[in-house]
Amino acid sequence: MEIDQKAVEKIPYISLGVLLMHHAGIDIRTKMHRNTYYTHKRVLSAFGFEISYPRKKQENKKYPLNSVQVK
Repeated sequence: MEIDQKAVEKIPYISLGVLLMHHAGIDIRTKMHRNTYYTHKRVLSAFGFEISYPRKKQENKKYPLNSVQVK
């Protein structure tokens, strides 16, 4: 799912944080109260985003954690 830049500019900041958590693969249903979850779900669905289903975490293929060396 690609996030449209024009749609993001119209989303309220608090719901934008929820969308970014969902996009990162975090199961947001476990992070907030049920009423709060459904409020964000309703706001984001008005902008065309569906957060009902957990998104699978994607591996960061660009910078895998085991190859980063700190000096």
